[in-house]
Amino acid sequence: DTEALPSVAVNHAVKFNQEGRHAIVGSSRSAVTGPVALVAAIDATPVIAYMATASSLTDRDTYPTLSRPVVHGAVWMERTVQALIAMGWTRIAIIYLNDAWGRETFGDATSAANAAGLSIVVSSDFNFGDRSSMVNAISKVASSGARITLCLHYAEIATIASIADEYGMVNSGYAWIVAEGGFNENLVSSSPDPGGTLRQLTGWFTTAIDVMYGEQHTRFQRVLESEPLQHYNESVLAGSEFKAGVEGGPCNQYCALIYDSVWTAAIALAQVGVGADGS
Repeated sequence: DTEALPSVAVNHAVKFNQEGRHAIVGSSRSAVTGPVALVAAIDATPVIAYMATASSLTDRDTYPTLSRPVVHGAVWMERTVQALIAMGWTRIAIIYLNDAWGRETFGDATSAANAAGLSIVVSSDFNFGDRSSMVNAISKVASSGARITLCLHYAEIATIASIADEYGMVNSGYAWIVAEGGFNENLVSSSPDPGGTLRQLTGWFTTAIDVMYGEQHTRFQRVLESEPLQHYNESVLAGSEFKAGVEGGPCNQYCALIYDSVWTAAIALAQVGVGADGS
């Protein structure tokens, strides 16, 4: 488990290199994947990052052994902006996580908005797990009069929704868009006040480029139901996706990408003659 921290992940990556591991699958966060890929490149260890979307990770000179099955952030932001314009919205606010991924994705969103003629009336960052910084960001949005807010981070939704409620910004006159992902399936059920959390999420929706739809999704779901994935060391952020694979429950786009990443690594290693015991 990287604990979503670059320092922890790098320590693991260094250890893996020393142990002669043949491939790394992960991490789920771009801010963690970048440092891991730099360390892995020292020994030419392949890295497959199933959820890391930062556009900068496409730089092959910097990350020569990194691959990703997920669409990168610039494309995601272009599609998100197109969706907002299709709704008839022309003025938005943006709040974003203050880390490498958040800052870069904010840049992608700004470029996409400028190119499409969408006005960003206010923007503000916030720190992971820091409620006071979230209050500061949302107070700026409230003061600006913006009613459409693009939120570039999905792990703090419950806290942000609660703060927005305090500012009277969760009624029918407001919309909150979470880009790059979706809502945790336990977001409401795990809340101390499920009814209150559900009310606070009124007007929230997510944008995602989901490769799993239609007949393709149906076929994949049948595989999961008949041959459940083995369950190993789930991470905090991807736990529900791994759980879906294990229990044969509904599988979102990240569950599918994790599945693809693991099998890509396994097939590649098999083709070059690496045995199950690492020999």
